[in-house]
Amino acid sequence: MRFTKAHGLGNDFVILDALQDPSILVRDLHAFARAACDRRAGIGADQLLTIEPPTRTTAAVRMRVFNADGSEAEMCGNGIRCVARLFASRDAGFAVFVVETRGGLYRCEALHDGSVRVGMGAPRFGAEAAGFAPGAASRVTGEPASVELHGRRGALVSVGNPHFVAFLDAPPEARMVERDGPLIERHEAFPLGVNAQFAFVESRDRVLLSTWERGAGMTSACGTGACATFAAGHAMGILGDAATVRLPGGELHFARTPEGEVQMTGPATIVFEGEWLGG
Repeated sequence: MRFTKAHGLGNDFVILDALQDPSILVRDLHAFARAACDRRAGIGADQLLTIEPPTRTTAAVRMRVFNADGSEAEMCGNGIRCVARLFASRDAGFAVFVVETRGGLYRCEALHDGSVRVGMGAPRFGAEAAGFAPGAASRVTGEPASVELHGRRGALVSVGNPHFVAFLDAPPEARMVERDGPLIERHEAFPLGVNAQFAFVESRDRVLLSTWERGAGMTSACGTGACATFAAGHAMGILGDAATVRLPGGELHFARTPEGEVQMTGPATIVFEGEWLGG
């Protein structure tokens, strides 16, 4: 079975193209994700992505996202840029197109410099948007909605998948993210888990960010996490209409449109193609 290895700012993926090989769709992709993403016994990746025929008539292609632990996520910001770049490279007729995900429809534009611009839509705030348990919703306060967990207050944001965004008084340290990230991800208030973001605002147009991804752990970058951080910072008045989010793996650029939607622009790198010989 053929696969493509790609990454967005070091957040790396194994991509299977079911448009070229429809037999992929009869596999147990949850189990395959666990095997393929294993960095010792498999290919090694943060997530497995699939390119599939769309189910929505307005979309050119469908993307599914499987975390390294086999769970399926709604959306992946770095992953959608890689899928968009690979799809565009295989069909020169597509430079601007819509990608369908479990988290919604996203307009993608493959740019000449190798980067991809994605229309991330309008962020949603609040307990329901972030998958917060109804019984715990009384703990949510403020505007935008936020909650305190394990001594950290975080905004509750969805940009296709759920995020807890904590703004810190100092740049995030890896050991803190590795300690607090799993506690927030698996907190009982989030029955389906949550992505934890730890941000430090340097200025109104620049943010430092570290992330703990649901089902994948600490990664070098998280596209939806960076988008959620920009959206929360803008709603709180600490970020302007455009900002750069710097992650351990590099930078993503965000801008808010007059309609209240968010655009993300960042790199997408195709590394190599190979053949899976495992079971």
